[in-house]
Amino acid sequence: MKRDVLIIGAGGVAHVVAHKCAQNNALLGNIHIASRTLAKCQAIIESIRDKGSMQGPGQLKAHTLDAMDVGLVSFVIAALIAEWSLTGEQASWIASAGFVGMAVGASVGGLLADRFGRRITICGSLFAWSAVTWWTGHVHSYGELLTARSLMGISEAFYIPAALALIADYHTGETRSRAVSFHQMGIYCGVILGGFTGYAAEMPGLGWRGAFGWSGVVGMAEAMRRKRSQGLLRK
Repeated sequence: MKRDVLIIGAGGVAHVVAHKCAQNNALLGNIHIASRTLAKCQAIIESIRDKGSMQGPGQLKAHTLDAMDVGLVSFVIAALIAEWSLTGEQASWIASAGFVGMAVGASVGGLLADRFGRRITICGSLFAWSAVTWWTGHVHSYGELLTARSLMGISEAFYIPAALALIADYHTGETRSRAVSFHQMGIYCGVILGGFTGYAAEMPGLGWRGAFGWSGVVGMAEAMRRKRSQGLLRK
């Protein structure tokens, strides 16, 4: 089955890859090039057209995206661009909406942890962003997805202040920096592990919607389990 190709970046390597993909576009499908600078993407497309590199009929599209959210871009944006015919501007808003939500959530996340306790804030944040993850797999419009991404950022932002404060409560001596380091390492390992959902999204009968849906269910179940556990976390 022919698939679309999404190339992240518009440097020298991306230039070579784009030309190679164009030479095999009958197999690979339409080519999308995304970078922070739209002009660089368009320059690669013009180069492909000038050299006649396209093997057969197909589309060449340029998009502007924030490179900080490569995870989302890699696993979701490419499919959405093809499925919903998104413009570069719309794709950029989807990529950045989560960070806008984080900025909003971070401004009140610490206050909630102080008011209601670290334990309830951590569990509530995990449940909330897992619920939003489940909802993301059930959206049917650009507006719904943009809202889901914003809420995801807000709910995630509640977690970090509470978690760091909890670590500071438990580690008051020379182990504090080490504990914070392990916590951050765990977050990044989770991001890397989440990348494997890209494989799950390619499974017949599952797709990106199923990957989001099941990830959300697992997260909500884990939040409830941690909420019911006693003595593991203290306020």
